[in-house]
Amino acid sequence: MKEESCDTLRLKGNAAFGDDDFESAEEFYTKALDIDSRSTAVLGNRSLVRIKLGNFQGAVEDATKCIESDEMYLKGYDRKIAAEIALDQIWKARQTCANGLAKFRKNAGSKHIAYFVRRFKTLCDQGEVRDQKDQVKSLEQWKEVAAYMNSKDGRVRLACLATFWNASSPEERMYIFKQFIRIQQGDALLENPSSMECADKTLKSISLDKLSALPMDNYENVTIHAPWATFYSSQTELVRKVEIFKAVFDVCSDVEKNLIAGDLGNFVQSTE
Repeated sequence: MKEESCDTLRLKGNAAFGDDDFESAEEFYTKALDIDSRSTAVLGNRSLVRIKLGNFQGAVEDATKCIESDEMYLKGYDRKIAAEIALDQIWKARQTCANGLAKFRKNAGSKHIAYFVRRFKTLCDQGEVRDQKDQVKSLEQWKEVAAYMNSKDGRVRLACLATFWNASSPEERMYIFKQFIRIQQGDALLENPSSMECADKTLKSISLDKLSALPMDNYENVTIHAPWATFYSSQTELVRKVEIFKAVFDVCSDVEKNLIAGDLGNFVQSTE
Protein backbone atom coordinates (compact mmCIF):
# COMPACT_ATOMS: atom_id res chain seq x y z
CA MET A 1 0.00 0.00 0.00
CA LYS A 2 1.39 3.37 -1.03
CA GLU A 3 2.24 5.69 1.86
CA GLU A 4 0.18 8.86 1.89
CA SER A 5 2.03 12.13 1.38
CA CYS A 6 2.13 15.01 3.81
CA ASP A 7 -0.06 17.07 1.50
CA THR A 8 -2.63 14.29 1.10
CA LEU A 9 -2.91 13.96 4.88
CA ARG A 10 -3.19 17.75 5.20
CA LEU A 11 -6.11 17.80 2.77
CA LYS A 12 -7.82 14.97 4.67
CA GLY A 13 -7.33 16.98 7.84
CA ASN A 14 -8.86 20.02 6.16
CA ALA A 15 -11.88 17.98 5.10
CA ALA A 16 -12.36 16.65 8.64
CA PHE A 17 -12.02 20.19 10.00
CA GLY A 18 -14.69 21.36 7.55
CA ASP A 19 -17.00 18.69 8.95
CA ASP A 20 -16.25 19.89 12.53
CA ASP A 21 -14.54 16.56 13.23
CA PHE A 22 -11.66 18.21 15.06
CA GLU A 23 -10.29 15.03 16.64
CA SER A 24 -9.87 13.37 13.25
CA ALA A 25 -8.45 16.56 11.79
CA GLU A 26 -5.79 16.69 14.49
CA GLU A 27 -4.94 13.05 13.85
CA PHE A 28 -4.45 13.65 10.11
CA TYR A 29 -2.32 16.74 10.75
CA THR A 30 -0.20 14.85 13.26
CA LYS A 31 0.43 12.08 10.73
CA ALA A 32 1.35 14.70 8.15
CA LEU A 33 3.85 16.26 10.55
CA ASP A 34 5.40 12.84 11.12
CA ILE A 35 6.39 13.07 7.46
CA ASP A 36 7.32 16.76 7.36
CA SER A 37 7.70 18.26 10.84
CA ARG A 38 8.39 21.77 9.51
CA SER A 39 5.37 22.16 7.22
CA THR A 40 4.10 25.65 8.01
CA ALA A 41 0.66 24.95 6.56
CA VAL A 42 0.16 21.81 8.65
CA LEU A 43 1.59 23.36 11.82
CA GLY A 44 -0.74 26.33 11.37
CA ASN A 45 -3.71 24.06 10.75
CA ARG A 46 -3.00 21.80 13.73
CA SER A 47 -2.57 24.90 15.90
CA LEU A 48 -6.04 26.05 14.85
CA VAL A 49 -7.66 22.68 15.45
CA ARG A 50 -6.02 22.48 18.87
CA ILE A 51 -7.59 25.83 19.71
CA LYS A 52 -10.95 24.31 18.73
CA LEU A 53 -10.20 21.34 21.01
CA GLY A 54 -9.22 23.57 23.91
CA ASN A 55 -5.56 22.51 23.85
CA PHE A 56 -4.30 26.08 23.93
CA GLN A 57 -0.77 25.33 25.09
CA GLY A 58 -0.39 22.78 22.30
CA ALA A 59 -1.68 25.41 19.89
CA VAL A 60 0.96 27.88 21.10
CA GLU A 61 3.69 25.29 20.62
CA ASP A 62 2.57 24.51 17.06
CA ALA A 63 2.25 28.18 16.16
CA THR A 64 5.72 28.90 17.59
CA LYS A 65 7.22 26.13 15.43
CA CYS A 66 5.28 27.51 12.48
CA ILE A 67 6.83 30.97 12.95
CA GLU A 68 10.27 29.44 13.43
CA SER A 69 9.83 27.63 10.12
CA ASP A 70 8.64 30.75 8.27
CA GLU A 71 8.71 34.08 10.14
CA MET A 72 6.65 35.69 7.36
CA TYR A 73 3.72 33.25 7.65
CA LEU A 74 0.80 35.35 8.91
CA LYS A 75 -1.28 32.43 10.17
CA GLY A 76 1.49 31.39 12.53
CA TYR A 77 1.25 34.71 14.39
CA ASP A 78 -2.54 34.75 14.16
CA ARG A 79 -2.85 31.27 15.72
CA LYS A 80 -0.32 32.03 18.46
CA ILE A 81 -2.04 35.29 19.39
CA ALA A 82 -5.43 33.55 19.53
CA ALA A 83 -4.09 30.74 21.73
CA GLU A 84 -2.33 33.15 24.10
CA ILE A 85 -5.53 35.16 24.46
CA ALA A 86 -7.38 31.91 25.21
CA LEU A 87 -4.77 31.19 27.90
CA ASP A 88 -5.56 34.63 29.36
CA GLN A 89 -2.04 35.82 28.58
CA ILE A 90 -2.77 39.16 26.92
CA TRP A 91 0.78 40.36 27.59
CA LYS A 92 2.19 37.44 25.59
CA ALA A 93 -0.28 37.99 22.76
CA ARG A 94 0.78 41.64 22.61
CA GLN A 95 4.43 40.55 22.53
CA THR A 96 3.74 38.09 19.70
CA CYS A 97 1.87 40.73 17.71
CA ALA A 98 4.69 43.26 18.23
CA ASN A 99 7.22 40.70 16.98
CA GLY A 100 5.09 39.98 13.93
CA LEU A 101 4.62 43.67 13.18
CA ALA A 102 8.38 44.21 13.39
CA LYS A 103 9.04 41.36 10.96
CA PHE A 104 6.48 42.48 8.40
CA ARG A 105 7.55 46.12 8.60
CA LYS A 106 10.97 45.05 7.37
CA ASN A 107 9.22 43.93 4.23
CA ALA A 108 7.93 47.31 3.03
CA GLY A 109 5.64 45.74 0.47
CA SER A 110 3.88 43.41 2.89
CA LYS A 111 0.11 43.55 2.66
CA HIS A 112 -0.16 42.30 6.25
CA ILE A 113 1.21 45.42 7.97
CA ALA A 114 -2.22 47.08 8.30
CA TYR A 115 -3.62 43.91 9.87
CA PHE A 116 -0.86 43.83 12.49
CA VAL A 117 -1.21 47.54 13.24
CA ARG A 118 -4.93 47.15 13.95
CA ARG A 119 -4.41 43.99 16.00
CA PHE A 120 -1.54 45.52 17.93
CA LYS A 121 -3.55 48.61 18.86
CA THR A 122 -6.38 46.45 20.16
CA LEU A 123 -3.99 44.32 22.21
CA CYS A 124 -2.26 47.41 23.58
CA ASP A 125 -5.59 48.84 24.72
CA GLN A 126 -6.57 45.55 26.34
CA GLY A 127 -3.10 44.99 27.72
CA GLU A 128 -2.90 48.39 29.41
CA VAL A 129 -5.93 47.52 31.53
CA ARG A 130 -4.70 44.01 32.29
CA ASP A 131 -1.16 45.18 33.14
CA GLN A 132 -2.67 47.25 35.94
CA LYS A 133 -4.67 44.48 37.59
CA ASP A 134 -3.14 41.11 36.67
CA GLN A 135 -0.70 39.33 38.95
CA VAL A 136 2.86 39.51 37.62
CA LYS A 137 4.28 35.99 37.66
CA SER A 138 7.69 36.25 36.00
CA LEU A 139 10.49 38.62 35.10
CA GLU A 140 9.63 38.11 31.42
CA GLN A 141 6.09 39.33 32.09
CA TRP A 142 7.39 42.25 34.16
CA LYS A 143 9.67 43.36 31.32
CA GLU A 144 6.64 43.39 29.04
CA VAL A 145 4.63 45.39 31.59
CA ALA A 146 7.50 47.85 32.00
CA ALA A 147 7.82 48.31 28.24
CA TYR A 148 4.21 49.49 28.04
CA MET A 149 4.01 51.58 31.20
CA ASN A 150 2.20 54.81 30.45
CA SER A 151 4.54 56.28 27.84
CA LYS A 152 2.61 59.57 27.89
CA ASP A 153 3.72 60.30 31.44
CA GLY A 154 7.31 59.40 32.34
CA ARG A 155 6.44 60.00 35.97
CA VAL A 156 4.84 56.55 36.06
CA ARG A 157 8.22 54.92 35.49
CA LEU A 158 10.01 57.26 37.90
CA ALA A 159 7.31 56.83 40.54
CA CYS A 160 7.54 53.07 40.13
CA LEU A 161 11.29 53.09 40.76
CA ALA A 162 10.89 55.44 43.71
CA THR A 163 8.16 53.25 45.20
CA PHE A 164 10.32 50.15 44.93
CA TRP A 165 13.29 52.00 46.41
CA ASN A 166 11.25 53.20 49.38
CA ALA A 167 9.89 49.67 49.93
CA SER A 168 13.44 48.30 50.19
CA SER A 169 15.42 47.82 53.37
CA PRO A 170 18.62 49.86 53.91
CA GLU A 171 20.70 46.79 53.02
CA GLU A 172 18.71 46.24 49.85
CA ARG A 173 19.09 49.90 48.89
CA MET A 174 22.85 49.63 49.26
CA TYR A 175 22.96 46.63 46.96
CA ILE A 176 20.59 48.24 44.43
CA PHE A 177 22.58 51.49 44.54
CA LYS A 178 25.89 49.79 43.82
CA GLN A 179 24.40 47.62 41.09
CA PHE A 180 22.97 50.71 39.41
CA ILE A 181 26.38 52.32 39.43
CA ARG A 182 27.55 49.27 37.49
CA ILE A 183 24.61 49.52 35.09
CA GLN A 184 25.36 53.17 34.35
CA GLN A 185 28.98 52.26 33.68
CA GLY A 186 27.87 49.58 31.23
CA ASP A 187 28.94 46.68 33.46
CA ALA A 188 27.01 43.45 33.95
CA LEU A 189 25.03 42.77 37.09
CA LEU A 190 26.70 40.69 39.78
CA GLU A 191 24.72 37.60 40.73
CA ASN A 192 26.24 37.18 44.20
CA PRO A 193 25.42 40.01 46.64
CA SER A 194 28.38 39.11 48.85
CA SER A 195 30.75 39.73 45.94
CA MET A 196 29.48 43.28 45.40
CA GLU A 197 32.47 45.60 45.46
CA CYS A 198 32.92 49.18 44.32
CA ALA A 199 36.37 50.30 43.32
CA ASP A 200 35.54 53.95 43.93
CA LYS A 201 36.55 54.89 47.49
CA THR A 202 33.71 57.42 47.67
CA LEU A 203 31.15 54.69 47.01
CA LYS A 204 32.78 52.40 49.54
CA SER A 205 32.35 55.08 52.18
CA ILE A 206 28.57 55.39 51.74
CA SER A 207 26.74 54.31 54.88
CA LEU A 208 23.29 52.75 55.02
CA ASP A 209 21.74 55.74 56.77
CA LYS A 210 22.64 57.97 53.81
CA LEU A 211 20.46 55.93 51.44
CA SER A 212 17.22 57.51 52.60
CA ALA A 213 13.73 57.19 51.20
CA LEU A 214 12.98 59.29 48.13
CA PRO A 215 10.38 62.07 48.30
CA MET A 216 7.12 61.28 46.52
CA ASP A 217 5.72 64.82 46.32
CA ASN A 218 5.99 64.89 42.53
CA TYR A 219 4.02 61.67 42.20
CA GLU A 220 0.95 62.42 44.33
CA ASN A 221 -1.47 61.78 41.45
CA VAL A 222 0.47 58.85 39.96
CA THR A 223 -0.87 55.35 40.66
CA ILE A 224 1.52 52.46 41.15
CA HIS A 225 -0.69 49.43 40.81
CA ALA A 226 -0.79 46.85 43.57
CA PRO A 227 0.33 43.86 41.43
CA TRP A 228 3.55 45.71 40.56
CA ALA A 229 4.42 46.43 44.18
CA THR A 230 3.46 42.89 45.18
CA PHE A 231 5.71 41.38 42.53
CA TYR A 232 8.66 43.45 43.72
CA SER A 233 8.14 42.76 47.42
CA SER A 234 7.70 39.03 46.78
CA GLN A 235 11.25 38.64 45.47
CA THR A 236 13.64 36.97 47.88
CA GLU A 237 16.83 37.32 45.82
CA LEU A 238 18.45 40.74 45.71
CA VAL A 239 19.64 40.37 42.14
CA ARG A 240 16.04 39.71 41.02
CA LYS A 241 14.97 42.98 42.63
CA VAL A 242 17.70 44.77 40.71
CA GLU A 243 16.51 43.14 37.49
CA ILE A 244 13.03 44.50 38.19
CA PHE A 245 14.54 47.96 38.60
CA LYS A 246 16.61 47.53 35.46
CA ALA A 247 13.59 46.49 33.36
CA VAL A 248 12.00 49.87 34.10
CA PHE A 249 15.26 51.80 33.76
CA ASP A 250 15.91 50.28 30.33
CA VAL A 251 12.70 51.75 28.88
CA CYS A 252 13.16 55.18 30.45
CA SER A 253 13.86 58.15 28.21
CA ASP A 254 17.25 59.86 28.32
CA VAL A 255 15.71 62.68 30.35
CA GLU A 256 14.36 60.20 32.89
CA LYS A 257 17.69 58.40 33.09
CA ASN A 258 19.42 61.70 33.79
CA LEU A 259 16.99 62.37 36.63
CA ILE A 260 17.76 58.93 38.07
CA ALA A 261 21.49 59.60 37.76
CA GLY A 262 20.92 62.85 39.63
CA ASP A 263 19.21 61.04 42.49
CA LEU A 264 22.10 58.59 42.72
CA GLY A 265 24.56 61.46 42.63
CA ASN A 266 22.77 63.14 45.54
CA PHE A 267 23.44 60.09 47.69
CA VAL A 268 27.15 60.35 46.92
CA GLN A 269 27.25 64.10 47.60
CA SER A 270 25.49 63.64 50.93
CA THR A 271 28.46 61.63 52.19
CA GLU A 272 31.06 64.24 51.34
